[in-house]
Amino acid sequence: ARTMLDRSGLPNVFWVQAVESAVYLSNRVSTTSVTDMTPYEAFYGNNPNLGNDRVFGCNVVVKIERHRKKVERNGKYGIFMGYEEHGPIYIAFLADSKTFTKSRNIVFI
Repeated sequence: ARTMLDRSGLPNVFWVQAVESAVYLSNRVSTTSVTDMTPYEAFYGNNPNLGNDRVFGCNVVVKIERHRKKVERNGKYGIFMGYEEHGPIYIAFLADSKTFTKSRNIVFI
């Protein structure tokens, strides 16, 4: 988690999100504590999907899911903070409103 914060250039106030993201990823890679499988596989009985993994702290655009006019922006800029445990849902920090949001509709920059 410390390395993730250092590499992303984010301040230490995001250490909770870095730890959660590190735990999410470490449960999906092989370890010596479980033989011939990942901890995720041992708990759930199936292989984890690693196709949705992204770099912690990268820039994202969260698409707005409301009716908008043609000239309005269709997304908000944010920072990728991690994953929701179930499903391909991402967590992003929106800098302009200083809030966290969960969404499936995220474009990674």
